[in-house]
Amino acid sequence: MLRGPAVVVVATCLLLLLSVSPGACDNLTCYTCYTEDEQDDCNRNVSRVDTMTCDKERYCSVYRMDTNGVFTFIARGCNVTCQTQCSTWGDEDYEDYCTSCCQTSLCNVDSAASHHFTTWTLSLLVVVTSWLTLGTATGGDNREAGRG
Repeated sequence: MLRGPAVVVVATCLLLLLSVSPGACDNLTCYTCYTEDEQDDCNRNVSRVDTMTCDKERYCSVYRMDTNGVFTFIARGCNVTCQTQCSTWGDEDYEDYCTSCCQTSLCNVDSAASHHFTTWTLSLLVVVTSWLTLGTATGGDNREAGRG
């Protein structure tokens, strides 16, 4: 039976082995396309678009732009670096640029713009939950103190 430091060593080795995903040494395959047509398969049915075996790229990505809430274009492909994010630019015309990234073959199937809503929703959820948790704790303490 393993005890003390031996358990830590074995557990660390198992975690390292589990963290290496199968196929990590294989080339990544991503959907690849570009369209300005909202009805195009690149936007609506990605399983029908071309795929590409990436060379040195580590990420599959989706890059989408909407102008004033209207679809402008979407692009899918391989990237060396990638950061999932959304940004809004413009004074009169608002352009939403959203990028999503993933690291498994044929994973770039989303619309990228959905991350914009998800980020805001998650942020709001965290704020409301924190407020309710703190408000309940504070409110409970104040009520008890007031009963004296």
